[in-house]
Amino acid sequence: SRDGLDLERIESLDEATDGLEIEKGLMAELNRSYLKEALAWLQPADAKLITQIYCDRIPMTELAAQLGVTEGTIRYRRTQILTKLKVILEDVMKLSRDILL
Repeated sequence: SRDGLDLERIESLDEATDGLEIEKGLMAELNRSYLKEALAWLQPADAKLITQIYCDRIPMTELAAQLGVTEGTIRYRRTQILTKLKVILEDVMKLSRDILL
């Protein structure tokens, strides 16, 4: 084991699954990387709200109370931010593909 990686286990998983398990792990890491990059392009308040909802799992009712707005406002902001995030994420992924090709 080097740097906390169990190379024998990884190699045996790779052989047993024709690389599928490693590919899934790499794809998940790549998707996290894309998402992190896309979040960086949002306004800080927008990125914070999305992080609080989806990563920190703070209920929208609690966020509304903290921010002094209605839950409906939080839901509306979430929808607007997710729409922006989707466009940014598509651009980030396209740019990454263009660089790799």
